[in-house]
Amino acid sequence: MGIGIALLIEYRRKGKFIGLGLGGAISINLIGGFVLFFWLVSGNLNIPAHGKIILWILDIILVGISSLELIAYISKKQP
Repeated sequence: MGIGIALLIEYRRKGKFIGLGLGGAISINLIGGFVLFFWLVSGNLNIPAHGKIILWILDIILVGISSLELIAYISKKQP
């Protein structure tokens, strides 16, 4: 899903984002993080509790860093 969104951004290319550049990487990471989040919330995972904890920590880090990258990328002025 994230790669599809990145390719759609590249196809439209009306804003600041370039789909397969940094904007694409950010969209892939955010979509992947949200998919993992919904999988952890709604899925019946057959993994041990410590595996779920590790996945939650990784998801929080992934979405957090990607959100900060998105904020920095949007707030950066184009020359």
